[in-house]
Amino acid sequence: MPVMKMEFVNIVGPLEQFDAFVLKHIINHDFEVENSLTVIENIKGLTPYGEFNRYSAIMNRLDSLNKLFETKPHDIDVNKLIESLDGITETAEVFAGKLEEYIEKYKKRLDEKKIIVEKNKNILNRMMPMLDFNVDLSALKMKFISVRFGRMAYENYKRLNESIKRLNVIVYFLKREDDDVWFSYYAPNTVINEVDNIFASLYFERIDISDAIVGTPAESADKLKEEIAQEEEEIAEENKRYEEFIENSKQQFDEIYSYIYHLHKTNEIKKYAAHTEESFYLSGWIPKGGMNVLEGQYKRKGISFYFEDADQMEILKSPTALKNPKIIKPFEFLVKTYGTPSHNEIDPTLFVAITYVLMFGLMFGDVGHGLVLLIAGAAVYFKKHIDLAGIGIMCGISSIIFGFVYGSIFGNEEIIRPLYANPMHNTMNMLIASIVFGVIVIMTAMIINVINAAKSGKFKEVLFERNGIAGMIFYLGIIIFAVVMLLTGKTITSFIFVICFFILPMLMMFLKEPIHNLMHGKKALPEKDRGSFFVEAFFEVFEAVLSFLTNTLSFMRIGAFALSHAGLSLAVWTVYNMIDGKIGGIITLVLGNILILVLEGLVVGIQGLRLEYYELFSRFFKGEGREFKPLKIGGRKK
Repeated sequence: MPVMKMEFVNIVGPLEQFDAFVLKHIINHDFEVENSLTVIENIKGLTPYGEFNRYSAIMNRLDSLNKLFETKPHDIDVNKLIESLDGITETAEVFAGKLEEYIEKYKKRLDEKKIIVEKNKNILNRMMPMLDFNVDLSALKMKFISVRFGRMAYENYKRLNESIKRLNVIVYFLKREDDDVWFSYYAPNTVINEVDNIFASLYFERIDISDAIVGTPAESADKLKEEIAQEEEEIAEENKRYEEFIENSKQQFDEIYSYIYHLHKTNEIKKYAAHTEESFYLSGWIPKGGMNVLEGQYKRKGISFYFEDADQMEILKSPTALKNPKIIKPFEFLVKTYGTPSHNEIDPTLFVAITYVLMFGLMFGDVGHGLVLLIAGAAVYFKKHIDLAGIGIMCGISSIIFGFVYGSIFGNEEIIRPLYANPMHNTMNMLIASIVFGVIVIMTAMIINVINAAKSGKFKEVLFERNGIAGMIFYLGIIIFAVVMLLTGKTITSFIFVICFFILPMLMMFLKEPIHNLMHGKKALPEKDRGSFFVEAFFEVFEAVLSFLTNTLSFMRIGAFALSHAGLSLAVWTVYNMIDGKIGGIITLVLGNILILVLEGLVVGIQGLRLEYYELFSRFFKGEGREFKPLKIGGRKK
């Protein structure tokens, strides 16, 4: 597909109409904004709008709230927004404040309840070892006696008598759990600090008893459990009310968020626009003819359009817009990974789609494996719209087609009859077919290069370069020479053939600089360049001749990988036939085919990409353009 023709437009109109025009015809339309001050000159009083965006504050608040709603901006009723700009902003401020206030109060109430629950759970955990202690704990809170509860290692507990026999302290055993002993001790307040130090030296772990505990430990535990259950129920109710509030607010938030988002983007565009006291100036790139209808529509409103062709722009570089059918659009990913076409280059997406899919199928031809790729690619692409998955769909279809050609289903060659032959049974023809395929695509790449060079007015590249007409004639001569020798066993010795297909094109490539200079009325070679010219020109021609041979032979890897795929599949089935058990054989088939799909499928994909980039793109595609990036709000339709 050709690259879309672009043109540059300067738009001038009444200052008060800027917001309305941008909302209607710039945002979500094919318009890439440029800085007006860089292209518009000699306008008295022309100034930038400045960087302040009055919608930034409310936009930041809404973005923060959107973490709860997780909405995306959608198309809006532009006329409604234009009619009530201030009203919508005020509504957004009030609505955001209402949400923030409710959320803040909700979090405060929730935190208070969570603190109570956590506190009660801690008390309950500390009380668990004392549940069998049938004493009213509140009665132990005495004026002159202090009480301690806790646990200690059994070995240390046995040594207590020696340590405390000289002190006024009573130890009350509660229970033993494994290597720990739970107990309480009682001592007068006058000596409690000394007693505490002695118990601490024996690693006594004290359990504080809350003032909230009343009655026996078992009674208090039941009461605490009831309080915890009640608080957790209130937390669940609070969460339910919160979720209902958020759900009920979602539609209004969704609409307000989209309106403010559009206003925010409109003001962002002001960074690139300029204005006088009466008019606004907006500049940018559009597909050719994209605003012709608007020119007549807005003429009576005082808005004017001034168009310039992309080739006439000297200050700015035209962006590139690709417009391909959906079926091949995923392959733009492979093109853009290498580079973006210039606006005067042929879009290589269709060429890549055809050649890459054919190469993949040739190397990975199998009905079963292709079907798996097709299903997996479709499942991902139609759900996530990932370009690689779309490429996987096309490669899967190609694998299925070539699987029927080879007669292979999951590597089995006995289920279906091949339309042609399996690569393992026709090795030489497979390798020859790979080279023929390489010759065809290399010649096609050179033809595309000649067209690109002619469109750019680079006639030296058209006539004299290795990928121009001189190189095409030389390469065609090599092909004719090789075909005749293979078919007849004889070499072409015709003087005219050698002159036309070898000597003349090599001289054109060798003398391209002098001839080009003479055609433009210059000296053939400046004196300072004569010494290095012959050496550089000789090695350039030598490299060109060598590259034709190596690039062509590189396509033999297509046949080699086809043989590798067939051989690996054969190995899996051979192992299957060697295994006696049915279950073991099935496991072998499943694991073997997974290995082929993952490992070899990845290798084949990479090798196809290598042939595209190094053997084909290097001949015609420079990728020095920049992508057309109109301001699209990445949301959804309302």
